[in-house]
Amino acid sequence: MNNQTTLIGNERLDLLKSAAPSPLDLLKVAVNAGLTFADCQNHFGVDSSTNPFAKAAQAMYAEGSDNNIEIGERVVISRCEYGAFVEARVFIRDYQAGLPDIVELIDGLVRHFHTKFEPEFSQSCPVLHAKVAMLEDLFTNHGDELESLSGRAPESIPKTRFVFAGIVEENYTSEIILNLVRMGENSGFDLDQCEAIRNWLEHNGKLLDAQLKTVQMA
Repeated sequence: MNNQTTLIGNERLDLLKSAAPSPLDLLKVAVNAGLTFADCQNHFGVDSSTNPFAKAAQAMYAEGSDNNIEIGERVVISRCEYGAFVEARVFIRDYQAGLPDIVELIDGLVRHFHTKFEPEFSQSCPVLHAKVAMLEDLFTNHGDELESLSGRAPESIPKTRFVFAGIVEENYTSEIILNLVRMGENSGFDLDQCEAIRNWLEHNGKLLDAQLKTVQMA
């Protein structure tokens, strides 16, 4: 049985080598197969509670970081001549990175579509125009609610029935916004702002769908 297992393992290794002739190509294959950055940290990292460099870094950051710098349980140490570089995570808020709040981000996306497709936006792309209008109305009339979304979303959330330019669509509000972000990204909208909207949806999309279950006519 051990010989059979070894043979299968070697066959898989040969297959990986044929698909990935270089270490970088092999890494790409592994990422496509599900390898994460956390997996790499766990493999290359050391226990931060026992490593002297990690412990020294923790003490240093605790004194002056205001709790926005942290070291994980396993940390990568890069030794150099007189010491070591210690991997750490620095927390930066959106506004510190110069990114607007979600209402301003959506307003920018809406303006992008109007600039890109005007004149005659409503005639040339009626369904898209209706979705952008829904998005504009949502964030104009519910901006305060959106910025204060909190709590835990229910496990099961029914889809909302939308009517866009006479076409019925059963979907989640968050998914419609995400599709508009993809279209904006492909048509020249700021990539950093696209990522910021996607990040907001990742953390608040289900809450949005749960708290704003309305039938939208557009």
